[in-house]
Parts: sequence; C-alpha cells; structure tokens
Amino acid sequence: MNTNGDGRGVLGREECLALLRAAPPGRTGRIVFTDHALPAVEPAAFTVDGDGVVVRTVPGSRLERAVLGAVVAFQVDEYDAAAGGWTVTLVGLGRAVPGPSGVRISGEHVTGRRFAPAAERPHEEAS
Repeated sequence: MNTNGDGRGVLGREECLALLRAAPPGRTGRIVFTDHALPAVEPAAFTVDGDGVVVRTVPGSRLERAVLGAVVAFQVDEYDAAAGGWTVTLVGLGRAVPGPSGVRISGEHVTGRRFAPAAERPHEEAS
C-alpha cells in the first residue's frame, strides 16, 4: 500500500480483491450505472466471482436492463472511526450469469484506498 500523506493509502489490485473476498455473505455495495443518460446508484448485495462480483437482479428490472452489456462500476467500503477502513471500486462490463437472474461485473479496473482511523487523519477545515 502506498500512502499519500492525508491518511489514505492506495491499495493494489490483489489487496483490493482480498478485501472483497473477505466480505461476509450478503454484504451490500453500490452499483453505479447510466440510466437514460443520467448517473444512477443502487445498493446491491454481492458475491465475489474470481476477479469480479455477481449482483442479483430482478428479471427485466431497470437495473438489469441498464447493466447488461454496459460498462459499470461497483463500490464497497467499510469504515470505523476508531479502526479506519477501506474502499474498493471495480469497473467492468456487466454480463448475464446463468441461473437466477443476476449480472457479473468483471474487474477490468480495480482500485482502492485504505483510510486511517479518525484520530490519525489531518483535520479538515469546514467550508
């Protein structure tokens, strides 16, 4: 992990994927997609599949229609003021998965950051 002096550290791809794999079943993240040319964000439970994630969808739903065949992002994080936390974002193509309705988002681009505990971060001035 590389740090940048503001209490955040940049995570490598493998560290990001390890954090995703360690998430408990049923963990919720956010899927970011385009809906009628506007950005949209929906919470979604996920499971890790290789270097991507699978998000269950309702057949024919707005989410499923918007994500299939499109480049989308998926973000998940964890934070505790005393212990710090992390955030991971995957960007990739949404594809249908066999079985129950869902989409797989490939991890073509995987990025992340680790956050220091609140007491260790520089104070930010309110604007």
